[in-house]
Amino acid sequence: LSFFFFLMIRRPPRSTLFPYTTLFRSEFFENKGIDITGLKSEGIQFVVAQASLDYKSPAFYADILDIQTKVIETSAVKFQLAYIIKKDKTDQTLVEATTTMVCVNKDLKPTRLPEDVKNKLT
Repeated sequence: LSFFFFLMIRRPPRSTLFPYTTLFRSEFFENKGIDITGLKSEGIQFVVAQASLDYKSPAFYADILDIQTKVIETSAVKFQLAYIIKKDKTDQTLVEATTTMVCVNKDLKPTRLPEDVKNKLT
């Protein structure tokens, strides 16, 4: 996943990075074969319960970034994703982030992760 934002300005404000975790998650789910739209039509959604970002080093204009997303923990109703953003050419870590995602039903009440989703996450 590329960061078009970094191509537009010299040095982006740090606060602008968090919203991009949504894009990273979307691509992650797609690559894992998890149909978020289909789950939503069945009354299943994932909400962010907790998020953290640890900025290590800045990114600059024209930096090509490598974003890695992986599952670091799962339970019956939630899972935690880790995001690592690195400079492509130097492999220098710029940002480490995590989000805890909770599976909820149409009433936004926590519910068990569907078994097929849990299997794809592990």
